[in-house]
Amino acid sequence: MKMVKEQEAVRNVTTWDGKILAWLEDKERPVEITTPDDLFKVGIESPDWKHLRLDHLQSTL
Repeated sequence: MKMVKEQEAVRNVTTWDGKILAWLEDKERPVEITTPDDLFKVGIESPDWKHLRLDHLQSTL
């Protein structure tokens, strides 16, 4: 969630029912992030999995 919030295009981040909702500067409705693949919706092309201590996920994606 912190990584999403740090993106320049993101105005606010909330969670609802286990999903991350990112409110973008240029949209009225939030973008829903439910899987690591959805991170591209907020401009994250390739997360630094090792820095996030999630490098075990890298091999599965």
